[in-house]
Amino acid sequence: MLNTPTELSGVTQVVTAGRPSLAAASCAPVNDVPFEHRLMSKAELAVYLGVTERTLELWMRQRKIPFIKLGRTVRFRVDSVQRYIEEKYTVPAAESRRRL
Repeated sequence: MLNTPTELSGVTQVVTAGRPSLAAASCAPVNDVPFEHRLMSKAELAVYLGVTERTLELWMRQRKIPFIKLGRTVRFRVDSVQRYIEEKYTVPAAESRRRL
C-alpha cells in the first residue's frame, strides 16, 4: 500500500492505494466553519469573554456555563455560550425618581 500525504482545501489527508481516507476527507478546514459553530478552547474563550481560565473552571464546576468534554479536553460551542450570555443579560434598573 502506498501512503501519500496530499493537500485538500487546507487539510492534509492520506491517500491509501489511490483512495483518500474517510476521516481526513470529512474534516472541514477551520476557516469554513461559521464563527457561531466553532468549538473554542478554555484559553480562547477566556480571552473572548475577558475573564481568566480559573474563572471559567469555576463556572464549569458550578455548571454556570455550557461546555463539551472531549476526552481530557474541554471545548465550548460559541453559539451556546452566546445564548447563555443573552439569558443572563439584565437591563439596569431606572434611576430613582426620589427628590433629595
